[in-house]
Amino acid sequence: MPGQAQPQYRSRIEQVDPEGQASQPLLDDARYPGPAPDGSRFTFVRSTGRGAGIFVHSLADGSDAELVPAGQFLALAYPRFSPDGQQLAFAAISRLAPIGRGASPLFGGWLTIRVGEAHGFPWEIWLVDADGANMRQLPDVLDDDPSVTWSPNGGQLLIYGGWGSFLVDLSNDETTTLPYVAGYGSVAWLSD
Repeated sequence: MPGQAQPQYRSRIEQVDPEGQASQPLLDDARYPGPAPDGSRFTFVRSTGRGAGIFVHSLADGSDAELVPAGQFLALAYPRFSPDGQQLAFAAISRLAPIGRGASPLFGGWLTIRVGEAHGFPWEIWLVDADGANMRQLPDVLDDDPSVTWSPNGGQLLIYGGWGSFLVDLSNDETTTLPYVAGYGSVAWLSD
């Protein structure tokens, strides 16, 4: 939140030569790079004094444009361009919620115990146009430290996280839960 101390992630994005032998720093204090389909730019997360924001870096002129304003969310991760480059999907924490994904009723329902989570806060998945307009949260998707990837045709999103995975049809926001596909880290959806 604005005015609060922000965690510092000492990270940078580096450019590596095609042979994978040499690298050079491209951006300091930047993480989660996601290239645009045409290769002209990439998106990334950077922490500022106002909080974390999503930025787009132009490879042509080296400029950075703020896409999701720093401080709008408590945390941001894995911004990814759609296959046509017109939208981005990303993971965010918009508010702190009580730990626990629900309640477990016992003894016919007269005693309820909160179900705790062993890992962090629930993250939401958001979409935004590549110019920063039309930001919206996907309904019915909360996960632990999720990453996102687009289907090759841009019609679906796969959300991969610690509590399981979700497949979202973007034409109607219908969500299919994949509880046994769980883990942490970046994910990619490759075409045939």
